[in-house]
Order: sequence, then structure tokens, then C-alpha cells
Amino acid sequence: MSRTSKNSFITTPRAAFTLVELCVVVAVLALCVLVFHASAGTRPVSHAARCLNNLRQLMNGWRMYSDDYADTLVANHFGADVNTQTWVGESIDYGANTDATNVNYLLKPFLGPYVKSPSYFKCPEDKSYATFGSTRIPRVRSFSMNAWVGKGTQPITAGYRIYEKVTDVVSPSPANLWVLIDEQEDSINDGFFYITPASYTLYDYPSARHDRAGAISFADGRAELHQWRDPRTSPIVRGTMITSATASPSKQDLTWLFAHTTSH
Repeated sequence: MSRTSKNSFITTPRAAFTLVELCVVVAVLALCVLVFHASAGTRPVSHAARCLNNLRQLMNGWRMYSDDYADTLVANHFGADVNTQTWVGESIDYGANTDATNVNYLLKPFLGPYVKSPSYFKCPEDKSYATFGSTRIPRVRSFSMNAWVGKGTQPITAGYRIYEKVTDVVSPSPANLWVLIDEQEDSINDGFFYITPASYTLYDYPSARHDRAGAISFADGRAELHQWRDPRTSPIVRGTMITSATASPSKQDLTWLFAHTTSH
């Protein structure tokens, strides 16, 4: 082998990283970490945004209905079933109950012709289901309506305003009267969310799916996330229906909720 061919096998040792190259590598790694954390946070933020959008779509339908029916608000009744004239024609639970999974009970009643899609009646973060034997089917609704709002509503406590027409919404103002709320999975049944200003007791419970906040909409069409402070306001989801009322002595959340529910 000649010197030339022999030398062709000799390689020059690779130089070490320069300070500039090392800084670039560190910067790239830091950027990857930031992107990873941002991606991890995208899913719940996206679900919260979609939840709020769903409420806005329902509120658009709610207002269009009143425009078509001489300012009369969509019907809202306690103990809804398929024969009740109310905004949703079902009462859902975790059992083998087709009310919980049948979108016709959402689309056939009053708001259906205006919103057209059953997906608007549910928060995408709600993963609850009804069980039929060994089969689990996602439930179709997670929103309920203020029991003091709607044509023919049946408030249990006397002495407080009910709102059956758009012109009734003066106290609280449209910007302060809530209409639809994202209800906790173990609490939701009919579409009638009942609370009474007469006592600091919850009969129905709001959800806190979005970092201890729940979605709520108002008569002016706006939807927002409201942070619940007292853990008793939205208890941990256990997959069994809540059957009893709970006092909330701290009054933190209920003072706000009552002030936006009705008035004397």
C-alpha cells in the first residue's frame, strides 16, 4: 500500500462544541420544553373554549326563539320528560335510560330548529355515560336552565321574580341574569337547575370541569367561566347520582349565584 492510500485512512479528530454551538443546543432544548408544556395545556383550554361556544350557540337559539314568539322565552319545567313542553324533553342519569343518549329529545323541542346540532347541548369535557348492560354510551347533555327563567316555569319559593318574556328581564339586568349553566355530572337530571335564595342550600350543582371553573351564560348572550371557591359547590364526580341537598355555610359561591338568578 502506498503512502498516499495509507494516509487516506487517517481521519482528523472532530473538534469539540464551541460556546456558541453549546448555547444554540441549550436554547433548542429549552424551546422543546416550552412547546411540550404548551401542547399539554392545549386540550383543556380548547375544551373550555368549545364549551363556551356551545353555550353561545344555545343562547343564539334562545333569543331567536323569543324573536319568533312575541318575546316569549322558551319553556322551562321541573321534572321534564318526553311529554313535557320544555326546552329539553328528557331527564338523564347513569342507568339504562335512553333519555340520556337520545339526541331527538334535544332537537325536537323548542331550541332544536334553531341550533340544529346536538353537540351544542354538551360540554366536550363531560365524559359521563349511560350504562346499558356491558355497553357504555356517552350522555348527550350537560347544560341546564335557570329554574326562574322560561315560559311556564315553576319556582318553588314564592316572593321572587320569574322571567317568562324578554321584557321581564329587568332585575337582574340581561347582563347579570344567568340562563344556562354547565351542571355537574352526578347532579344533572332534567333541564331545570333549581336553587332558592331563601336558604344557602344547593339542590342542583354546577360543574367545575375547567380548573375549578364552570361555564355559565347570561341573558345578553354572553358566556363565561366562573371560578367556584367552595369545594362543596361542585363536589368530586363519583359516577353516582346526587340525591340530597347540601348546605354551603361559607356562602362564597351562592351569594354570587343567587344575585344572578332572580330578585325580589
